[in-house]
Order: sequence, then C-alpha cells, then structure tokens
Amino acid sequence: MDIRNKANRIRLFNFSTPQMRAFHFSWFAFHICFWLVRHRPLMAIVREDLSLTQTQIGNTIIASVAITVIVRLAIGVLCDRIGPRKTYTGLLLLGALPVMGIGLADSFETFLLARLAIGAIGASFVITQYHTSMMFASNVVGTANATSAGWGNLGGGTTQILMPLIFSGMLMLGVNEAFGWRLAMMVPGVVMFFTGIGYWFFTQDAPMVISATCALGVNCLKLPAKTVPRKVFSRRQGYPCVGTVRCLRPLLWRGADNQQYCRHLLLR
Repeated sequence: MDIRNKANRIRLFNFSTPQMRAFHFSWFAFHICFWLVRHRPLMAIVREDLSLTQTQIGNTIIASVAITVIVRLAIGVLCDRIGPRKTYTGLLLLGALPVMGIGLADSFETFLLARLAIGAIGASFVITQYHTSMMFASNVVGTANATSAGWGNLGGGTTQILMPLIFSGMLMLGVNEAFGWRLAMMVPGVVMFFTGIGYWFFTQDAPMVISATCALGVNCLKLPAKTVPRKVFSRRQGYPCVGTVRCLRPLLWRGADNQQYCRHLLLR
C-alpha cells in the first residue's frame, strides 16, 4: 500500500481488501453490462417476432449508442458527487428493469424505448475506470484500469456464447421461440440486479485514509473524541470521517488555524 492506502499491487485472488473487492466487482459489473447491451445473437428471432425491418433495427442500434454517450457525461458527474459505489449500484439496479422488461415489447416503438434504456447501461465503463483509479496507486493504476476494462469488454463474447445457450434451454422447457427470447432476457437481468446488491454491500468509494486531516470525499478514520475537537470532524465542514485512529506521535497545533497533524498508519 502507498501512503494513501491505495493498492500498489494487483492480487487477483485476494478478496479481503477493499481495493481488490472494488477491482473484481467493477470489472464483473462492466462485464454484465456489456453482455446486456448486445442483442445480436437473438436479433434474428426478435426481428421475426416483432416484424422489424432492417432500417428499424439499425435505428435501435444508433439510438442505443447515442444515449450511451449522453449518459456517460451524467455518470461522470454522479461519480464526482456521490461516489462510484452509489452510482454503480443505482445503475445496476435501475438498469436491470428495462433488461427484464424488454420481453414485454410488442412493437418497434416499445422495443426502441427498451433499447434506449439498456443502451444507457453502457455508461458503466466510466464507473469502472473511476473506481479502479481511486483504489490503485500510480505505479499500477494503468494496469488495473486496462485489466478491468478488458475483462469487462469480454462481456461481448459472453453474449455470443451464453445467450444462444440460454435461449436453447428455454426451448427445451417447451416454450416457443417468441416466448423463449423474452424469458432468455430475464436471466442476465436477474444477474445484473444481484450484482448491484453485491456492489452496495461489498465495496466502498475509496481506500481508507488514516489521518487527522481528512480530505473531502475520502473515507477517513477520525481520532477519539477526547483527543480531537469535535468541530474538526464536523460533517458540516465536509469531513466524512468514521471510526477511530491512533497516532504515532502527539498531536501538534500549528498556529491559529487549529489544524491537526498526525502520521499516517497503514492498514494491514
């Protein structure tokens, strides 16, 4: 770990640290989202069921890509305002609804609206890169970002492999093709929903920084109330600190600004 408790190594089989949990959840969430925005394996069946023309299919693809560009800008702002954990959780939970609801489409218009909503899920790329950047030190952050993005993009290949298998499984249960593709879309939607729940419970926005001077937007551990004036860690002043921390040396007061300084402790 570096001085701000960011990971300076990628330990793929270590799930005990917040850095590696964020890494694995972020790439997997992106993988699921990338899986969901691709409907090509089942598009021939969807086209026949909904009587879509080639032009209409092309329009749904264009709309899906266009909405992703717009939503990515909004997602970037949300990451800055509320953090990647809340943003990703909200995107996954809300995005699961149109994924499962696309099975209710019965016309070009309803299918287009569902594709627009699903296309917005493509903004997950932004959160994945944001979260890994927050968790890894400068000597390895590029590798972490590239790995999480690459494994996420593999979702396109997962679509090509799994969706025909899931669709075939539905047919084996005795349903027809028109109903089978609708049921097949329920499966990734359910996976996406539970991934969002896991993201909320098993990740955090940033690594824990142990310092008496907490920065806004960083998870900090504060000093005991008996040692540090409460006003220093007031939420109204923008210090989102929780828990306790021990200093390696006595606190020092610097002039009239009443700012306190403490050596960093590294969490093991």
